[in-house]
Amino acid sequence: MHDHRSELADDTPTITLYRTYDAPQSLVWRGITDPDLLKNWWGPDGFTIEPISHDFRAGGHWHFIMIGPDGTRYVNYHLFTKIEPEQLLAYHNGEFENDPNGFDAEISLTALSRETTELRLHMIMSSFEARQTVLDFGALEAGQQTLAHLTPILEQLKAEK
Repeated sequence: MHDHRSELADDTPTITLYRTYDAPQSLVWRGITDPDLLKNWWGPDGFTIEPISHDFRAGGHWHFIMIGPDGTRYVNYHLFTKIEPEQLLAYHNGEFENDPNGFDAEISLTALSRETTELRLHMIMSSFEARQTVLDFGALEAGQQTLAHLTPILEQLKAEK
C-alpha cells in the first residue's frame, strides 16, 4: 500500500502531503530521522544529498546541500523546533538558521495498523504568494517523489529485521 495525496488549504497558505507506508511507525521514524538513511532518499527524482551536519534534538539542525540533476546546488538548513519521538518532527526549512524566506514544516506519523503508517508532511508558508512560488517550482510533484523514495529504504530495513 503506497497511497498518497496532497492538499492545498483555501484559507491558509499551507501544503500538506500524505503517504502511507507498509512499515511500522518505528521504522518510518528511523527513516526520517537517521542521517545515514536520510542522505540516501531525501529529495526529488535525480537529486542527491551532500550532508554537512546533523544534530537531532529540539534546537538542533540538519544542514545539507541538495544537488540537482544539472549540478545546481541548493543549500538547506532544517532547524528542529519540536521532536516527539515516533510521532512528530517539526522544523523551520530554509537556506540557513532562521532564514526569513523559509517556511515551517511538520512531519507527523500515525500508525494505521502494526505494519502500516501514514506520514503527513504539513508545510506552512508565510503567504499565499510564497506558497504559489513553491508550487510553481513543482513542490507537489517533488514532495511526492521525495516521500516515494523512502519506500525502498523501509523495505530494506524490514528485510534486516
